[in-house]
Amino acid sequence: MFIGHYAVAPIGAATGKVKLWQAFIAVQVVDFAWAIFILLGIERGRIVPGLTEANPLDLHFMPYSHSLLFTLFWAVATAIFFKVLTRAQDWGGALIMGALVLSHWFADLLVHIPDLTLWPGSDKFGLGLWQHAEVSLTLELGLVGAGLLYYLLKTHPKDGRARLWASLFFAVLVGLQFYSNFGPTPNSIQETALSALLGFLLLAFLAARFERSRSVPSL
Repeated sequence: MFIGHYAVAPIGAATGKVKLWQAFIAVQVVDFAWAIFILLGIERGRIVPGLTEANPLDLHFMPYSHSLLFTLFWAVATAIFFKVLTRAQDWGGALIMGALVLSHWFADLLVHIPDLTLWPGSDKFGLGLWQHAEVSLTLELGLVGAGLLYYLLKTHPKDGRARLWASLFFAVLVGLQFYSNFGPTPNSIQETALSALLGFLLLAFLAARFERSRSVPSL
């Protein structure tokens, strides 16, 4: 899953306990780890054109980023890091950040072919919606659209340009998803990992800019 991961980020940010850009980072912590591990040679994958309708990624060895056990580890580590870094008085924001990280595995479970483990070396799982490009695309667009709509309903525009920022932000997400599904085949898994890192950082930056156009009510 790609932009579908971001569906829960606006819901977390609407609480006012975390920033939207922080939530955008949280939902992709697992893939940040994956990309770094691929570039370091700790995890392995390859490009296999036609492997699924949605993308050519054969993610056959990623136990330290994408097993459920390690996803839980990344969730706990992120929650603690957030609590320490922000010096928050309560654990509300930290728990939200942890939950956002954990959501990654369950979202991937919907679309991945069986390549997700419960722990390193366990059986592999995945419901395989990537085998059906139109279904997985509709799912991702629908999820992120619903998440952003929730955020818009729970926040208030600061000025007349807020609607434009919301439209542009959603358009970028949609464009990136279409490029992911129908763009040129990557030359290598390392190229995919590097592109992912840059894409995640870009979206976090755009989320921060979009967030500036909205006001989150105090809870």
